[in-house]
Amino acid sequence: MAYLLVQSSRKMLDDKTEWTIGRTTANDIQLPDQLVSRTHAKLFWQADHLYLIDLGSRNGTFVNGRRVSKQVSLRHQDTIEIGTSRLQVCLEEVSETQTVSQEPPTEVNILERLTTILVVDIRGYCELSQKIPAYQLAGFISDWSMRCGLTAERYGAFSHKSIGDSVMATWVHNNKAVPDLLNVIHCMLDCASITKDLALHHGMEHKVLIGSGINTGRAMVGNNGSGGIQDFSPLGDAVNAAFRYEGATRQVGCDLLIGSSTADQVPFIKRLQKHQLVIKGYNDPHILYGSSYEELRGLINSFI
Repeated sequence: MAYLLVQSSRKMLDDKTEWTIGRTTANDIQLPDQLVSRTHAKLFWQADHLYLIDLGSRNGTFVNGRRVSKQVSLRHQDTIEIGTSRLQVCLEEVSETQTVSQEPPTEVNILERLTTILVVDIRGYCELSQKIPAYQLAGFISDWSMRCGLTAERYGAFSHKSIGDSVMATWVHNNKAVPDLLNVIHCMLDCASITKDLALHHGMEHKVLIGSGINTGRAMVGNNGSGGIQDFSPLGDAVNAAFRYEGATRQVGCDLLIGSSTADQVPFIKRLQKHQLVIKGYNDPHILYGSSYEELRGLINSFI
């Protein structure tokens, strides 16, 4: 027996092979919630396994607290979160004495690779949240995260992930990183343009700015998700440094900071202003190159 627990009622999942979930009555499972898209997600059976896929919703679909980016296989007692609704998956009868794992085992399939990490972050998010209505800011952040993620995909990123008011994208390199690094830089500049365009589109009365950090180094990459949920977030010092570089942009008053390991591969980056900074969490100073987005665009146009 298979069913969903939806607000204390059961939705049986054995009468057909797929069900749509969304805000309108046209869906098999209706969730009348403004945070839910018209057609938000779909459940379907395949080879005796129940799968869930997000259908390009604005606010995302979550399983056990993790956002779904691809179709995922569901397990007994998984929790699906869509908008403000929580749907519990029931795939089998479990005796009272049987212990059910609340968290599927972690699947580890990762390798150490040379990577470049791009972090873009909304500046002054806390201040914005006090000045802008929550629904308006949530709509902006959702669109911004999605557009930045799609831009990273267009420029060949191995993976991307939204983390609150920031987006992290990862490029995995072979022997020569230079072509990839140019894509990383163009992706960053496009994200800056996207921020400006979306702020106008959403009628933001307060200026919205982003800071960016880029770092090249070795990191562990691969699927480190749990159960049927894939998570390709990189792990390692190279990732931490990229976040620290973005944070340091406020310290030096620039839009972006690029690490020396990246600049070594793209020499024209060294024409930007050089900074020697002690980064939080590190003992030795880091050599970084910073500028505004406009200055970097001008440099690229004159150099390439």
